Amino acid sequence: MSQPSQSRQPASIRAVLLAAGVGDRLRPFTDHHPKCLVEVGERTLLAHHLDHLSQIPEISGLVIVVGYLQEQIREAVAAWKAEKGSDFEVTFEVNPEFRKGSILSLHTAKEQLVASDTVIMDADVLYPRELMERLVRADHRNCFLIDETTVPTGEEMMVCVN
Repeated sequence: MSQPSQSRQPASIRAVLLAAGVGDRLRPFTDHHPKCLVEVGERTLLAHHLDHLSQIPEISGLVIVVGYLQEQIREAVAAWKAEKGSDFEVTFEVNPEFRKGSILSLHTAKEQLVASDTVIMDADVLYPRELMERLVRADHRNCFLIDETTVPTGEEMMVCVN
């Protein structure tokens, strides 16, 4: 386990959003749209991510790893930027083997992972902005956000803590 560092405040953190997958478990919602474009509360998951990340001063930009129907994601980012009048930096990395799993999407972003402090996120996970703020302001160099109240259903990605 990482030890707390003395008043660690990174100058900037990049976010990596894994958004390349097909979203088989969300069919039929993902038959014609990537899962990050599924609407939750009248906004897409992607719009929620962009809204949150762009409002956190420690987050300097976002790298979105795309694959399945990637043009729709690129168009949605452009529309969000136009709607908000935002200059929040968003770049894209393409995972041509997106059907083989998210670990390859993470590998696609490997250059980003060593270039700066990084927050790695799945595009289909919704969270309150305050939770992300807590993460990027943590005193630990490496940490996870864990919901200890989760009741396992078999769909969760679990982290075991001893």
